[in-house]
Amino acid sequence: MELVDCSDVTESFLTEDKDGMFYIQRIVKNEELCITPMSGRNDLNVTRSPCLEDPVGLTRCDKDASRILLMEEGFFQEDRKLLKMAVVPQNSSCDFKACGFNKREPVKLLPPHQVGRCTKLWECVTLAVKTTRRPHLILRLAESVRERLGFDLPIVAYDDGPNDYPDEIYQQIAEYPLLQYVVSKNEDLGIARGRNLAVMQVKTKYFFLLDDDIKFNEYTKLDKLVEILDTTDVTVASAAYSGGISFTAYFEFGHFNENKSKRRLGVYHKACTLVNQTIPNHPSCVRCDISSNAFLARTTEILDIGGWDPELMIVEHKDIFIRLKAAGMKVALCPDVKVKHARPSKISVKGEDYKEKRRRGGQRFDKYDY
Repeated sequence: MELVDCSDVTESFLTEDKDGMFYIQRIVKNEELCITPMSGRNDLNVTRSPCLEDPVGLTRCDKDASRILLMEEGFFQEDRKLLKMAVVPQNSSCDFKACGFNKREPVKLLPPHQVGRCTKLWECVTLAVKTTRRPHLILRLAESVRERLGFDLPIVAYDDGPNDYPDEIYQQIAEYPLLQYVVSKNEDLGIARGRNLAVMQVKTKYFFLLDDDIKFNEYTKLDKLVEILDTTDVTVASAAYSGGISFTAYFEFGHFNENKSKRRLGVYHKACTLVNQTIPNHPSCVRCDISSNAFLARTTEILDIGGWDPELMIVEHKDIFIRLKAAGMKVALCPDVKVKHARPSKISVKGEDYKEKRRRGGQRFDKYDY
């Protein structure tokens, strides 16, 4: 392999080969050379799979590694329409909406004058839950909060219509004065729109997003998540599921198939705890990109990015975290803070049409599918 001084380059241009790949040619002292990724991990040898921030060099154009696929903003937005709410940081020289998507800045402590301590949980935190005709589960959740904390927390539960529940249900709801149970006139809200409507009803500075089949247990240390939001620049502080499946991951956008022809969002499951980028003053908590649907969030900041995409009827999980990362907001995961994912076993608790609305035959969007 021969490297040359880039100051000797007198001309450069892009050339497309028969496979639709591009290579960047340079004319150096009448010899054609190509820009090629070099592995920073392997003594600067040519690599077909470069990492972020790996250097490039000029090599002979017959090197396979000199072939690249151009990734323009149009391609990025076409593949990831969920990034349509992405923003460019202020004073940034980048004009590409998602240019910082692969960056991961460390979590920082807030300056003392910005720290606002929450001393009473019920004044700072509201539980936000979307349910599909399963008021029994909302009542079960409210009961678990009272048993675990010794007091009630505000709860906003948004349900699909119609409002045909018996008086017995509303009598049970009345036993929890801080429970706001809203039944929509729309009989098929979808989970994303329902969550947005629930969060819009929140009056506290934080909300705790939960699925309706969640219960508090002895590991639900909500005050720890509050402490993180009170004292750091984290937007979302997430809990984990007790004995359940982990939904934690890192995101990265790039080429992940063998021929590098498809631009995709890479999801690295369980990478958060492996990388172990800890949160200041909370060594058991780590930086993450996506977590389970059991997280404490800043109400205003979630509303500022538009919340969940209302077109998503199901499979909304990645959407909110992609929006957060594209907007430069930070997510923390505390594996030692847990909630119990307790799926109901009785069919009567499932709710009318629950399975149909939950699965929808795989149809993800309200009006059309990308």
